[in-house]
Amino acid sequence: MAAVLAHATAPLPCVKGGAAGPEWTSTDPRPATPLDSGAQPLSPASQPSKHKVRRRRAARALGDRVARVWSACPFIPSLTSRREQRAHSEHTVYAALPGRLLILGFGSIGAGVLPLLLRHVAMQPSDVTLLTAPDRGAEARAAAARYGTQAVVVALTPENYEEARLCCECAQSPTHASRQVLTPLLSAGDFLLNVSVDVSSVALLAFAAARGVLYLDTVVEPWPGGYNDPKLPVAARSNYAQREEMLALRASLPGPGPTALVTHGANPGLVSHLVKQALLDVAAAAGMTVAEPTSRAGWAALAAALGVKAIHISERDSQASAQPKRPGEFVNTWSVDGFISEGCQPAELGWGSHERALPPDAGVHAAGSGAAIYLNRPGCATKVRSWSPGEGPFHGFLITHNEAVSIADFLTLREGEGGRVAYRPTVHYSYHPCDAAIASLHELAGKNFAAQPFKRLLARRMW
Repeated sequence: MAAVLAHATAPLPCVKGGAAGPEWTSTDPRPATPLDSGAQPLSPASQPSKHKVRRRRAARALGDRVARVWSACPFIPSLTSRREQRAHSEHTVYAALPGRLLILGFGSIGAGVLPLLLRHVAMQPSDVTLLTAPDRGAEARAAAARYGTQAVVVALTPENYEEARLCCECAQSPTHASRQVLTPLLSAGDFLLNVSVDVSSVALLAFAAARGVLYLDTVVEPWPGGYNDPKLPVAARSNYAQREEMLALRASLPGPGPTALVTHGANPGLVSHLVKQALLDVAAAAGMTVAEPTSRAGWAALAAALGVKAIHISERDSQASAQPKRPGEFVNTWSVDGFISEGCQPAELGWGSHERALPPDAGVHAAGSGAAIYLNRPGCATKVRSWSPGEGPFHGFLITHNEAVSIADFLTLREGEGGRVAYRPTVHYSYHPCDAAIASLHELAGKNFAAQPFKRLLARRMW
């Protein structure tokens, strides 16, 4: 069955104000309320005095400082660290990393993956470097102190991400010296794990390929403005365009080089493997005896033989917090900046060969595989009906995702000399974020897609 689209009328926005502001902490300049702890509002008669409120805030702030000092001190082994050391010795080690590891970005993914890598990959913590922008610098430094890694806090830009070409007259220039960011941290045989936002994946992969560095990322990310620059055509702000730029880089690289896995997280990434298994499962359920395909054409032929019309990558986030969302705050369970960026990109989907007509506001791409279309509206303002095992049927947002393009492209059957498309399924991502994020999106749209000044992640600290 084809995907059912609910036509939205919201115009495609250009995000104003850039990234959201700092997370609220115990030093939040806005006054705390009784709802901060999830409790019911107190009556005026039972309100604590101003002096008690100040003492409680001071105690919380002092407790936070003590916790940070405690976790950062290598001479005070905490009970948690002892448990971690014991747990690490009990877990399976799947691989060894002989070189250095640079984790670029320390948001939700970077913070979550660090302890897993140290647990399941044989490496020295001192060979791991966390490189992040200043807004996550405190978290990266705390994690480095806890796990014994290195931390470098600097925002990568088109001007500083690689080593400057120094000439003898300016070799001592502090301006030039400050531009050497990645080169001292990576050499042949090392590994660059890119989980950042607002850093060009194409530029990073070109850098890694030239230096013999292994590379892995979870999304094809542009430099700032690539998603929301009003000077760019809508098509140029799409994931389709970003993917075509990455494919062009791959074609331009000379000969064999270091391995690079691009857009290979959970989704996009792991879901592409799950689609293959799903096709085999559907064939078995239909009573078909098939051998596992070994080529793109073979997988596409199997999907066509099964009559697959649409593939949904469906996700329903059910996480909740006792602390309600506050006005001017964007709440999410993963990167707020990343969600706002991709949510305000044009809605995209792989476009199936069975579809009879384009949506009224659809656009097609003039170059490349032609596997996808875009809509002249943001993904976070476009709803689709989908289904997930835990939730059942639900309405999700048509957020652009690389797998919607790559899976549709991979399962395309062409015939004849001109390569006419004989078969292709419709593929799209359907995302229902947590309820607090839904409220945040509603506020974002009401403010003409200008990002809220505050942000909050619903996550336990992992450092």
